[in-house]
Amino acid sequence: MKNVFFIVALVWSFFASGQNAILVPPENITASFDKQHPKIKPVWSMEYSNNLNEDVKFIANFFINKTKVLEVYDSAGNLKANKAAILLNKLPLTARNYLKQNYPSKSYSSIKLVTDDKNSSSYEVEAKKEGKIYYVNFDKDGNYIGRTRIG
Repeated sequence: MKNVFFIVALVWSFFASGQNAILVPPENITASFDKQHPKIKPVWSMEYSNNLNEDVKFIANFFINKTKVLEVYDSAGNLKANKAAILLNKLPLTARNYLKQNYPSKSYSSIKLVTDDKNSSSYEVEAKKEGKIYYVNFDKDGNYIGRTRIG
């Protein structure tokens, strides 16, 4: 009976300690981030891509001047994208009109200016429609590119 209790306690402690784990990415990724933002300490997360290569993306979440920013790094430490939160009125008028016509009012949130590794800009808006959540994407001029269902 003591052995069963010990095993249960041991398993429970593994699960309890895993709840507060902090991700520390490899040195090349943190060095790349620190080079761009020496005084900022981000909260890191990790994602696997959907392709068969099982590429890993490391995501740094942080604030610059009260603006929420997210940066995506590949496993080699290369910055792949920067996503900065913006207000709806900073979205080009063309994109705002598209959202107004195709999504219920106040169904969109998390509006981001996205800059990729080639310094090309676009916009990403999280929007709800008929109970489903999408990323709605626009080019730098606010023209609709497409959407991706996320929930």
